[in-house]
Amino acid sequence: MAKKSSGGIGLMIVVGLCVAAYKWTQENMDTVLIVGGSMLLIYILLWSHKRKKHAAWMKHLYDKYKDAEVVDGILNSMFWKGMTEEQLIDSLGSPDAIDTQVLKTKRKEIWKYNEVRKGQFATKITVENHKVIGWDKKS
Repeated sequence: MAKKSSGGIGLMIVVGLCVAAYKWTQENMDTVLIVGGSMLLIYILLWSHKRKKHAAWMKHLYDKYKDAEVVDGILNSMFWKGMTEEQLIDSLGSPDAIDTQVLKTKRKEIWKYNEVRKGQFATKITVENHKVIGWDKKS
């Protein structure tokens, strides 16, 4: 079979399926309305729940840090120098892995996020004495 005719057959199949779906919808409009309405109601309920949960999380962060700039950064999954470990966990969650090095005067950790391959991470954040001091982020 030539490529042109197989493309035409594919187009005819797609058009036929669209016509059949339209016809079925017309014949079963009550079912379509019930299913569609139910799906819309479920979506609205889930959206409302998510919004309430987000508002509660925002209030918790404002009560905890009392700094709008810090809270906005956390809500936008940002990180910065001087950020505490607790703020980093609130912003990005727990790391996928941590490498720790304890020295005489300091504790240095590499917090690893977004594993791209086994043992390779897109984001590595250096935490020294419980504060972010730098990072390496690959796109």
